[in-house]
Amino acid sequence: MKFFILFLVVLSSMGRADRVINGSFETGTPGVLVPPSPSVDVVVGWRAFDTSGAFVTYELISDPKEAFDGNNYIRITSTASEGVVDSGLDITWGRAGAFTVSTGVTYTVSFAAKRIDGTDNSLFVGIKTFDGNVALESLVSEGMSLTDTWAVYSYDITPTLSTSSGDDPVLYIGFRPKSTRLLDETICLDAVRCRGRTAFAEVGQMALGEADVRLTVFGADRTAYSLQSTTNLASSPIVWSQHESVQGSGVPLELATAVTADPVRFFRVETEEVLSGTPAISAVQYAQDDLPLIAGSVTEYGADPSGLSDSTTAFTSALNACASQGGGTVFVPAGEYRIDGTLRIPSGVTLRGDWCLPEDGTRSEIGTLLKAYAGRGDPDGTPFIQLGGVGGLKNMAIWYPEQAYDQIVAYPWTIKQSGIEGMTVENVTLFNAYQGIKIGPEVNELHLLRNIYGTPLRYGLFRDRTTDVGRAQQVCFSPDYWAESGLPGAPAAEAQEALLREWMQANGEAFVIHFPNWIFMCDIVVDGYRTGISTWPSIAVDDRVGPNGGVYGLTITNCMTGIQLGNNNEHGFLVTKGNIHTEEAAVLATSEFASLAQFNAVSISGAVSNQGSGLLSFVNSEFVQWPAGQFAIHVQQGGLAVLQSAFRQNSKQIYLGAQVRGALIVGNSFPDTVSGGPVQPYIENHAFGADVDISHEALNLSVIDTDYEHIAPVRRPQSRLLYDAKSYGAQGDGANDDSLAIQAALRAARQTGGTVYLPPGKYLLADELMVPTGVELRGSFDTPHHTLFDGGSPGPKGAQLIVNTGQNEPEGAPLIRLEAGAGVRGITVYYPDQTVDSTDYIPYPWTIQGLGSNVWVRDVTLVNPYQGIDFGTYDTTGHVIDYVAGSPLVTGAFVGRSAEGWVQNVQFIPHYWTRSDYANQPVDGPTLRGFTQQTLDGMIFGACENEHVLNTFVYGARRGLRLIEQNGTACSGTFIAHGTDGSGTALQIDAAGSVDFMNTQLVAMETTATRRNIYVTGGLSGTVRFFNTICWGQPDKNIEINSGKIELQQAGFSRAAPVELRGGQTKVNGAYFQRDAENIVIRSGIVSAQIVGNVRIGNGAESENFINEAGSAAIFEHNIRMP
Repeated sequence: MKFFILFLVVLSSMGRADRVINGSFETGTPGVLVPPSPSVDVVVGWRAFDTSGAFVTYELISDPKEAFDGNNYIRITSTASEGVVDSGLDITWGRAGAFTVSTGVTYTVSFAAKRIDGTDNSLFVGIKTFDGNVALESLVSEGMSLTDTWAVYSYDITPTLSTSSGDDPVLYIGFRPKSTRLLDETICLDAVRCRGRTAFAEVGQMALGEADVRLTVFGADRTAYSLQSTTNLASSPIVWSQHESVQGSGVPLELATAVTADPVRFFRVETEEVLSGTPAISAVQYAQDDLPLIAGSVTEYGADPSGLSDSTTAFTSALNACASQGGGTVFVPAGEYRIDGTLRIPSGVTLRGDWCLPEDGTRSEIGTLLKAYAGRGDPDGTPFIQLGGVGGLKNMAIWYPEQAYDQIVAYPWTIKQSGIEGMTVENVTLFNAYQGIKIGPEVNELHLLRNIYGTPLRYGLFRDRTTDVGRAQQVCFSPDYWAESGLPGAPAAEAQEALLREWMQANGEAFVIHFPNWIFMCDIVVDGYRTGISTWPSIAVDDRVGPNGGVYGLTITNCMTGIQLGNNNEHGFLVTKGNIHTEEAAVLATSEFASLAQFNAVSISGAVSNQGSGLLSFVNSEFVQWPAGQFAIHVQQGGLAVLQSAFRQNSKQIYLGAQVRGALIVGNSFPDTVSGGPVQPYIENHAFGADVDISHEALNLSVIDTDYEHIAPVRRPQSRLLYDAKSYGAQGDGANDDSLAIQAALRAARQTGGTVYLPPGKYLLADELMVPTGVELRGSFDTPHHTLFDGGSPGPKGAQLIVNTGQNEPEGAPLIRLEAGAGVRGITVYYPDQTVDSTDYIPYPWTIQGLGSNVWVRDVTLVNPYQGIDFGTYDTTGHVIDYVAGSPLVTGAFVGRSAEGWVQNVQFIPHYWTRSDYANQPVDGPTLRGFTQQTLDGMIFGACENEHVLNTFVYGARRGLRLIEQNGTACSGTFIAHGTDGSGTALQIDAAGSVDFMNTQLVAMETTATRRNIYVTGGLSGTVRFFNTICWGQPDKNIEINSGKIELQQAGFSRAAPVELRGGQTKVNGAYFQRDAENIVIRSGIVSAQIVGNVRIGNGAESENFINEAGSAAIFEHNIRMP
């Protein structure tokens, strides 16, 4: 058995130590200070000492700022000075540390070192065991010559001698100079930046004897700094302070001081920020929700920020160079850039600018602006920007200078997804694109569109052939963005904007959606188009009809048609919480519409028309106004359900044509009812042969909270400081263990906070990592990412952690632990030894675990973890999970023990492993899915008091989403747009407090166990409400409820499987059962059931579809059938 004892002597960086070290300092008397905590795993070289008492006391510290008032501090280096040689750093693990070693056991002692400057930086290391103060045996005695780059030294030792008392020996490690000194007269600081805060630069003890002392400071481009010396006293530090700004250019700046007769033993440097290495955290003009960590800038390749000369070649060169280095972010500083050609963003690369959110009053504040010229008059030409798989476009605006509002000319698409997996477009303004963003009709998946604003003229967003799943969040299209931009030629005058609006209302289509599975859209705003949203079958695949899925938070204004529904997927289209206020048709279901569309909590102005055979369903909605002489709702054929909604206008309200298949108009209010008078609705019914139920009796249905806010808070590191792990010895070659070097960088960042950066590469981890408070461990990805890149993409695929620890220890230490206020972002984690021959996987501990509040995980791909994220063992109140993806095997994410938290954009699906090119990639995707369908809980929520969950998706699980009891408490919160596909049980509820689900899509299929879309087990005492749900797949039971208080409001069931009520209290309202089968089966063990206001397909009696074994405990009212 081998144990690992990790020590680190860092000669030019800062870190942390948590145990007192015994040793000597020059001629002082040894002494001990109280240690801050009882454990240690890394030792570094700062020492604080106090001479005010009877003898010298000292302790090892992480930073001079940790010294007590009145203490001095010194860098531990061996230095010749005045004939006295510092004895070096002695680490005696004995009485102070209580660390003993056992005979016959092999230990590993490791440390990293590099020289600071000069040529005599040589180190001697000795490793011995001791019995008290007597050396037992010398295990290592070796000298080495250091270089100016980090190197990790590792020794395996096996003690053989016991102490005289028979006890185990203690360990001693000593470091001495091999020659006269380790540090000469010059100290070099890389890239000193003056921004935001005070930090200590690297300082040290120096031997004098020269005419003066120099501090050499290396500046960075575009960095202003200055230092000034003060009085030089031997008895106190020489203080360098800010004087005047000096533009740094990478050229050393030397500052000299006079020297007194006495030697100067220490000094310090004060700056406002210390950064080192490349890449860098770029300075920006406008507030960002994260820190822009960049690999380089387009200006380094000759891009012209004045916008006068063409920068196409410069952009292309910068993007390709970044791709060749393994990916990362190419920065475009604020300015205007003329692009005469087109751009392609390679896989793994993000093009990122400096962007200002175009809010009211700030739309003329632009930041980075790309000026597009190519493709004038050619709508089918090459798109302006094409994004490869896992490519990103962020934080910039695009403008066509030659486009005119009064003579609009066609251009190609501005942005197009050209790869299969994972395009991200975020924080982008399209001022006057003719065609905005195109996704498909080629096969594509996993796009993320977030915070998109602008005035695309002809088409805003086109989507086709998207599978599991694409996301659009906060996408806002309106003429106002161009009109208020302040750009030359913008239609700023009222008459000019009116002319633009006239053209767009005649020609513009904001969202054209063909065949994407699983629409996840939220916070969508459309203003001033001919059509807000239209749905169509695929133009590429003949048998693919229009989309299923929905929108949460929809605002459509000043459009001719709000939503146009075509031949959609039978499972359903959902809109929850919205405002549709149009000039003509608010909702138009065309003659091809043969499925289901459900609207919950939607305010409507304009007419609603159903010309197809499908069902339009409205619950808790309002009809504010509609065109004069028309009906608010005109149903020519198909079906209609309107429950607990309000008609605000005292005119024609509902028309039912002769071909209507069925109508349910129950519990609604009309103007006279609102004012207290008699009910006098204007309903014209010609559907004499159909099942039509009209009742004005109140239903008392639950309503959603339309003021609910789901936006997650921003989590970011404590400072802008950057620590490059390769500067601490990380190799990133996939062969050498990098865990010690990465941990050294993390500990260096502990005192200041900041970002520990992993450049593209494969980082082998033979030990676990701890991310300190205020620190983010960050890879090269600035966006969500898949393991499948476009073919031919050179170089490594971002920062990848290759795990070689924790095998067969599922309860062991997690790979990455996050202290309170720490996070991880932009990395991929892979387990090369994991097996896929059966469900007998190799157990591993959690990959990521939160230890405290306000932890975060963002843009992280977990290729094949046994257990993914644990934010439930400890109190992680304030946690944020934003786009975590991968193929977990047993548990994807566990969240609990928190007062509030946010989980959004989780994507667990087997092809993150099966489509990768890793050596142990499963060659058969369905086989892996067959295993995970037996073992995987995609997401588990325990004791969460107020959880916010948005746009999550799990495929191929035993249980896609599960709510459990934890320490006597269960989850309360809101789940918006969760989807489970291809799983045995899509959603299992074992315990809950108060939970609302909205826009939920559930698909149980393929497994041999009982397949359920919703399974509520026994013992539930809380309340769970479902608003706007659709279920399909191959369920044995659509829903099984055994306990609790459950409400199903507007649920679409497109498969012949029952909703089985075996216990508890259940309400089913506004459901649509699309198969003539046993739709609801009520067993005798229930407390109560209210089956009110539902629609079923069939020609038989209600009792044939709704089976009641509970007698009077079940109530059936206002349920209709459609043939």
